[in-house]
Amino acid sequence: MVWNHPTHRDGRHGHGSDEFPGRVGVKKHFYDTIQLGDLDPRLQENEIVLGINEDFGPLAVPRVEIWKEDFVLNTTVGEVPFVALCLPSTHTMGAYHRSVDGEVISLSRSGDSFLDDSSGSLWNVEGRCVEGPWAGKSLPPLNFATLEWHAWVSYHPETEIYKSPTQQTLMEVQDPCLAKVCRLIGENHTIERQWPVLKAWLPERADSGVEVVIESHPLRLFHFTGAREGEDWAFCRKHSAGSGCLAATSFPESLYSDPAHQERLPEDQIQWSPLIENGEIKEVLETVRTHCSLDHPTFPTLGEFVERLEEAGYRVRQSRYLLSSELTARAEVGFSLMIGRDRWQLFRFPSRKLAAQEAKRRGHCIQAGKFLLWSDPPGMYVQWLTLTRPDHEVSWSEALQDEAFRTLIEDFGDLALKMQG
Repeated sequence: MVWNHPTHRDGRHGHGSDEFPGRVGVKKHFYDTIQLGDLDPRLQENEIVLGINEDFGPLAVPRVEIWKEDFVLNTTVGEVPFVALCLPSTHTMGAYHRSVDGEVISLSRSGDSFLDDSSGSLWNVEGRCVEGPWAGKSLPPLNFATLEWHAWVSYHPETEIYKSPTQQTLMEVQDPCLAKVCRLIGENHTIERQWPVLKAWLPERADSGVEVVIESHPLRLFHFTGAREGEDWAFCRKHSAGSGCLAATSFPESLYSDPAHQERLPEDQIQWSPLIENGEIKEVLETVRTHCSLDHPTFPTLGEFVERLEEAGYRVRQSRYLLSSELTARAEVGFSLMIGRDRWQLFRFPSRKLAAQEAKRRGHCIQAGKFLLWSDPPGMYVQWLTLTRPDHEVSWSEALQDEAFRTLIEDFGDLALKMQG
């Protein structure tokens, strides 16, 4: 479906559009409704946990602890043998009594399924046997729910927390380019943890990601779809590096001064990865990018776009990579920019035709080949990112009438076409 509504011009959908599992920060209005007193600091507030509420008492099993056990945890609590399962590289989890017809079983991971070591039966994350002697049977579920720590502990303050005896895990990296990045880093540094980034946490247009901890400093590495989209994403983020389709970002465990993650620490108190700050990761990415063959067209980077603007005297004060919930229909990628005192959105479409159709629908924009620069004044909305005001009530950027500015943007589109051959 293509979104087309006279009072809602784009794909942003207001409340909940920025939510995803494990998002950092408890919004104050929500925090005030669930919390009586201080938030329990035993885990990060956004830690995804498998909450279990049985006769042996409430138990929180953090996702990361199941990952350390290779996505399957066989244990016994209060004389109740059970298994906690996690679909690899996701936050999909379940907890089940691990007994079949009175026989206690143990499971181990087999790809995206789980193998019963005694009978050879294969089970899925829903606790159902899909292959083998017990095919069709289901493990009885415990009372469980997958949620964030702050939501679980607010209603179960006496909860215990499961801690795996396995300290860290080095998982095989499936993406060949990211695997080479990890190998090169490992030649000079000790990698203490290496596992996939949750699919829900991948940036827009990233195909895969790896989280590594190097000498106590967490990093996230990403492989993007487009030939230079790693550079674009890193350009919009501090303490990040990008080269071609690859990007890396420092991801410190301590960014906030309070358990609810509402008060950010001063910049100089955050322990950013020195490998980002000293340029070492950038060099590794530049080495590996030559081995990443992509068939996608090459476009100018956002950094080159900003450089052209600033050379012409237009100051770009900030930039941000748009989430999928913020992209207009059919756009491949988008950015929010402050050019001078005006806010804009820059979109890239699969074709000039689609860009032209969107330009006609939206108005108040400049088309540059497959790119579209749209005036996005903050006062255009009656409600947060939903209903828009009539055109005559919106203060669109005066730069739309600036011929030199329009020519500069249109020339950028010509550059993009030349780069595509």
